[in-house]
Amino acid sequence: MYIAQQYFGLSDEGMEDAIDDSQAIRRFVGIDLSREFAPDSTALRKFRRLLEAYQLTERIVTAISTLLAVKDSILKEGTRLRLCRFTISTTGEA
Repeated sequence: MYIAQQYFGLSDEGMEDAIDDSQAIRRFVGIDLSREFAPDSTALRKFRRLLEAYQLTERIVTAISTLLAVKDSILKEGTRLRLCRFTISTTGEA
């Protein structure tokens, strides 16, 4: 969710709304509203603050940029990419 939130430039409340409104976003973040509740903006804010407190946001961006570079893609602000799921492994394998 953090990745989609950053990519689309959404606030915590905006991400909550996007999850409620967009099937594509729900599919990307792996939420099935028929089986589980989506996190609210408070939960998203707490998670984001934990990432920031442990300085993980930069590591996430670096890992994604590295993965995209391997796949010969780039992610720039204002550029639309087709959202797809991917896994970032701590062992360096994608």
